[in-house]
Amino acid sequence: MSAPEFDGVIIKGINIMADKALVEQIADAMYKMIKDAAGQKQYKAMDLQKAMRELFPGKADKKICREAIKILITSERCIYTYFGGSYIELPHVEGAANPTKEG
Repeated sequence: MSAPEFDGVIIKGINIMADKALVEQIADAMYKMIKDAAGQKQYKAMDLQKAMRELFPGKADKKICREAIKILITSERCIYTYFGGSYIELPHVEGAANPTKEG
């Protein structure tokens, strides 16, 4: 018996048909949290998991939160950074990569 697939990622022990929408919803909530705090606060994966458990009581378990983080990272909406600890942040735009606005 094989594990179910979620967009090419194998998830063990999760009912994909029922939880796919929930994982996407949690990923969107995580992204909004990270975006709203950009430049002010950095979130660790555990911080996001705890916040999602409060927002989605009884629904957001550890496995679903991990899958939501995987979605954010693989879609390149967020990246892992390391400054004395692992954080999940929005991708940074390098100074030379900023497009200049011409009048």
